[in-house]
Amino acid sequence: EEAVLEDLATCIRLSRGSGKKRQDLLESIETKAAMKEVEMVGRTSLFYLVHAAFGLTDVALSNTLYFVCAFRDVVVLGAPVSVVIYVAFLVERNIVSSKCLARLDKSVCESEMEPISAITLMVCLVYSLLASAELGGHYLLSPYTRGRRVLRTL
Repeated sequence: EEAVLEDLATCIRLSRGSGKKRQDLLESIETKAAMKEVEMVGRTSLFYLVHAAFGLTDVALSNTLYFVCAFRDVVVLGAPVSVVIYVAFLVERNIVSSKCLARLDKSVCESEMEPISAITLMVCLVYSLLASAELGGHYLLSPYTRGRRVLRTL
């Protein structure tokens, strides 16, 4: 059956057989294709694609290279969040400085949290937790179950 999936000529030749044999073959091909699709979706996370971009999917990694890849994945996970957090702090600083300009109690005013940046930081925290859990699932080689599927969807 796997040879049939890989060899189109054999597939065409076998599909011209009797009706029952052809139906069994087509059902087998559909079943195998569905199983392969689920397997590939389970394997291809963001971090798998980053490994593939560097050509490291079929290479046995040494401990040093494994550490470098883990560090690279943490950077991939943290770079977008750090930019958003930096912009949130800039926005907070500008809003607070313009809001507290005419107030007498500047220290009290500046210590108040600005709602836009607070919400942005909470969203970044949730994203970081979810992305860290996905990275942990990738490195622990956990099976692609319903929990991991929900985690990846979020």
